[in-house]
Amino acid sequence: MRLAVAIQHHPERADLLPPLLDVLAPAYVATDPDPDAKKRMPLRSYLAALRAIPDDASHLLIVQDDVRVCRNFRAAAELVVTSRPEALVAFFVPGQPPEMCHAIACAVDRRERIIPLPCRRWVPVVALAWPADLARSFLAYQEAQRWPPSFGADDEGVGRWSREQGLEILATAPSLVQHPDDTPSLVGRRVRGGRCAAVYIGDEDDPLALAWD
Repeated sequence: MRLAVAIQHHPERADLLPPLLDVLAPAYVATDPDPDAKKRMPLRSYLAALRAIPDDASHLLIVQDDVRVCRNFRAAAELVVTSRPEALVAFFVPGQPPEMCHAIACAVDRRERIIPLPCRRWVPVVALAWPADLARSFLAYQEAQRWPPSFGADDEGVGRWSREQGLEILATAPSLVQHPDDTPSLVGRRVRGGRCAAVYIGDEDDPLALAWD
């Protein structure tokens, strides 16, 4: 298993990159190929990250540039991916919608560490690990679609594909990545609390102390 890491990036957030690269290295940056476009479309940079997956990588973890990761995140992510090598795994689940929040909170109470996600209209892509074959499958699917030029939602695009493929999306409980509310959304979303993790492990707790197998 070789896990590659990509940071989904928009040039307006250049100041966020150095600290993230420090903790995720080695990682590559997938920048929005049309950053000056009037319409912000996260799907552009997401597809750029998927297309740049190294040939020798078995898995790709894409994280957004405005996240904060827990301590020992990369080592923990490798353990999780090794334990579920066939699945897409979300290391972040937001506080909305309620179904996702409730599922993660209950799993944490039961000390279940990796669970299937309910509510599949879209997939939380803030920090999502892909098996390489599924990443290439999604790229082929996306290229075959006739989505209107205005469609640019990475989370909804992945959700449509995963539903059509009948894939189960897994998530860690708790989330190992935080998506702070103090960084404005590039597409104008501002839901207080809804962009933060439903249950975040915290900056001090060590994910390597949890059982991921």
